[in-house]
Amino acid sequence: MTWDDLKQRLDLYEKLMRLDKPIGILLLLWPTLWGCGSLLAVCRT
Repeated sequence: MTWDDLKQRLDLYEKLMRLDKPIGILLLLWPTLWGCGSLLAVCRT
């Protein structure tokens, strides 16, 4: 396997994971972090 083959495979994997369009990750990340932060705030009191 050459470097060009590896680069091509990584590019395809990146498109499969949709890392070029991270809106889905962000839409799930912020509510999750908000919920975890709220839970920590409640548990500390």
